[in-house]
Amino acid sequence: MTDQLNLEQKQFFYKKAQSPNANIAWAYIEHADNTDNPCSVSLIDNVFGVYETLQFESSAAAIDHLIQDDYKDLDMREKIAMADDITPPRPPFASSPITAESYWCKVIGMGEHNWAVIIPNNNRFEVIFFMDDSRIFDKMNFFSEDQAKAALENNDFSWYEDDELLQRFVHLPLHPFGHTEHPSGKIYSSGKYWLQ
Repeated sequence: MTDQLNLEQKQFFYKKAQSPNANIAWAYIEHADNTDNPCSVSLIDNVFGVYETLQFESSAAAIDHLIQDDYKDLDMREKIAMADDITPPRPPFASSPITAESYWCKVIGMGEHNWAVIIPNNNRFEVIFFMDDSRIFDKMNFFSEDQAKAALENNDFSWYEDDELLQRFVHLPLHPFGHTEHPSGKIYSSGKYWLQ
């Protein structure tokens, strides 16, 4: 199967997320011009950019790995057919600061949680809020990382890395991330459910 792929046209691979939303996970093979050369595969989402890089002994091995992981190659026919709905990311890709240590969690109830991560953004620190299915619904800016952390703690968010009970029963949301509208609007940035 791998031998039939045209690597010059098929560097992008994609798959839909397991969650109910329409998030798309992307993979990009670098140096895919020769199946015998070592190469790297960048895993990408449209919100945070590259979140993981994998190394393979050859492009053929990289493609086999992606196909086994349910990725599909994005050939020219699919690009045309999907143009109105899906736009593949293009380099250069930003590296994501999102790691397992980045997550903050607020238990809402009935198995529902709100999540947050703190992202450096120029001279500010942006807190991005998302749901269990990785859909972002709100953002807030703070002058410092300490201020952002204190605000999250003041609003009943726990640092996931420091909460053994959460780690035991609650799984982290996974890439790829997408966007959505919260049924109640911008619940945090509006101040509706946010304590100063």
